[in-house]
Amino acid sequence: QSYPEGTTVTLLRNSSEAGVERNIGPVNVKDFGAVGDGVTDDTVAIQASLTSGASKVVIPLGKYRTTAQLSVPDGVSLEGSSRLASTYLNNDSSLIEDIGSFIYVDFGVGIDDSVMSTYLANSAIEMGSGSNLTGVSFFWPNQNFGASTPVVYPPAITAIEDVRGLVIDNVHLGNAYVGIDITRDNGGVVISNVAGSPVYRGLIHGSAVNPAYISNITFTLRRHLRGTPWISPNAGQWMQTNGYGVELRRTTWATYSNIFCFGYQRGIYLANAAADAANGINIGGSPQNINIYGCGFDTCTYGIFGDGFQGRISITDCTFAPADQYSVTGVSAIDMTNAAGSVTDVLIKGNRIWSVTKNAINLSGQDFSKVTDNTVYEVGAGSSGVGIQLFNCNNSVISGNTIVSNGTLNNSIGIKLDGNCQGSVVKGNIVKDFDSYPIQMDATDYSQVINNIGEGNTLAIVTDTSSTKKYRNVVKDNLDDIDQSYGNSDVDGSGLLTIPTGVENIRYTGTAGVKGITHGSYGQRLVIRFSAACTVTDGDGTTSAESRLQIAGNYVTAFGAILTLESYGNLGWFEVSRSSN
Repeated sequence: QSYPEGTTVTLLRNSSEAGVERNIGPVNVKDFGAVGDGVTDDTVAIQASLTSGASKVVIPLGKYRTTAQLSVPDGVSLEGSSRLASTYLNNDSSLIEDIGSFIYVDFGVGIDDSVMSTYLANSAIEMGSGSNLTGVSFFWPNQNFGASTPVVYPPAITAIEDVRGLVIDNVHLGNAYVGIDITRDNGGVVISNVAGSPVYRGLIHGSAVNPAYISNITFTLRRHLRGTPWISPNAGQWMQTNGYGVELRRTTWATYSNIFCFGYQRGIYLANAAADAANGINIGGSPQNINIYGCGFDTCTYGIFGDGFQGRISITDCTFAPADQYSVTGVSAIDMTNAAGSVTDVLIKGNRIWSVTKNAINLSGQDFSKVTDNTVYEVGAGSSGVGIQLFNCNNSVISGNTIVSNGTLNNSIGIKLDGNCQGSVVKGNIVKDFDSYPIQMDATDYSQVINNIGEGNTLAIVTDTSSTKKYRNVVKDNLDDIDQSYGNSDVDGSGLLTIPTGVENIRYTGTAGVKGITHGSYGQRLVIRFSAACTVTDGDGTTSAESRLQIAGNYVTAFGAILTLESYGNLGWFEVSRSSN
């Protein structure tokens, strides 16, 4: 039997049970007594509509004041009429425009997650499996962004334990303290087209074991705050010191795309969280098998920050303009730390980064990682920094990146392999305008640094500053434009060419015979390019096929001489002798 939309029928289950009503079509909260004037308590009326048996509940334009949590049952849709662009706040977070379906949250002051059960029980709305929330805006009338510290509240939206098939779409979080918290066991969650100005956490997602799709998220004060938001002390300064746009805990096979975060301490935070079975969080740990792509991070101290994750993380096609409005600390685009020697497999590819005062990309303990095809501009904007740094990252690859300093004398480094980056490859990168090391190797073993290009740098493109003397690396075919030239006049009467401390690449343009070379830097790698046919003489000053080049000085170590001869002339053989030290 079919019925017109909105028809109410009475279903008789058996002869002893009568009067059980089920609404076939959508119902309106105002039909259950909701007023929507921002003053009347509409909690009971809205909850009655949600539990009426209707599959869809409509909440029309208005301001619906609530004083307790609303629960959306399994399979029920709560649909309002809000549009994301219709909500604007004053600097103190009061509403300028409020055209839409608003939930005025008038309870929960001071409740944080220190007592998780109370925190979860006092969210504005709790969602069930297969439920939908769309076209709804949230507002906390007692929140004050003009204060030095915002008012603490529980989240706008939470979900029941073991929720499945939840959809949140076209929702505005207004002046929330915490926007969305889906950390009880969940799977198949879809969250899209969400905006707002949550100051502490925008989205917290964890304990997810099935695919989740999170997309088209905007968390910022600027987009939804008219006037000048950076009035100190205010929410802007507090948020950049304490706030995270998105916090990811134990999630698996999830995709996070087109997320924009402005003004947070961390745009996306990859965290390690413990299980809490008593509150429905049965899966602890950190993210793995997740994709982050097409995201933007503006004026965040850290664009993406991770201090605990199990691996297989990809960060692709994102844009970073990290900045610190209040000089809290140096800024980085991507900073990810894990236990040394762990297998993590991180892919960082095709991202655009500019104006960083700390490290643009910093990986620590990320074995089997790939940092490829990224563009990094203005490294060390205002102080020292590193374009791409790998620390204790074995079997990793840095390739095809373009890294440019901001051009000032700030001791910045283009690419740095530090700690034990064993078996790694640095290949085909362009490193430009660094006054410190363009590519620095320190305590790196069994690695290759090949086919990189340096331009406008002060020092030679590749420098090994290792104190542990691990020289089992391949460094070759790197090009730069800073060879220091030496000629006939630099060779003394005994045929000795002396290379100063700190010089790594030289070009010998003379034709006079060279008997020996000394170098003043212990352990320094030395590359000699001969521009002309140079005759190397032996000890008696004659030329023969037995000519030899004696290599001595501080750079001859217990591991031998670190020397490359390119395009040499009549050299039959050369001899290495270690100096007295």
